Amino acid sequence: MELERQSRALENAKKKNIDKIIGENIRRERKSRGMSRDELSEIMDITTAHLGLIERGLRGAVTSNLYKLSKIFDIPIGAFFESSTTSVRGDYENDNAKLIEKRAKVTSLITRLSDKEIRILIQFIKVIICLTHNENDTVKEINENDDDVYEE
Repeated sequence: MELERQSRALENAKKKNIDKIIGENIRRERKSRGMSRDELSEIMDITTAHLGLIERGLRGAVTSNLYKLSKIFDIPIGAFFESSTTSVRGDYENDNAKLIEKRAKVTSLITRLSDKEIRILIQFIKVIICLTHNENDTVKEINENDDDVYEE
């Protein structure tokens, strides 16, 4: 009985901790964008008091609100669960800059390819996408329908 009570207490402590982390991230993101609590609560269609409770970690944010916030702030929903002292947006902006740089490198490489090499590359990319999504039947269809890719 005592072990069960301690287990429940530990789970409650973990939940309060995650609610606090989520709330701190919401507040940090809101403030980093210069938004007032009134403005954000209006966009989210919740009361300012409710948003205040969420930001202080006294009330858990429901999934639908986290989804709305991820769209409003343009960050992945998982970012709200990360324990951090800086704006989550900064990390993702850095990642986005790196992604843009990588895309530019890929574009530069592709411009050097012949038409045949581009067709083969497209085929290869389709197969990789299908395999990462466990779409083995689609891979077979691609292979059957695009045999001309390898012909001169």
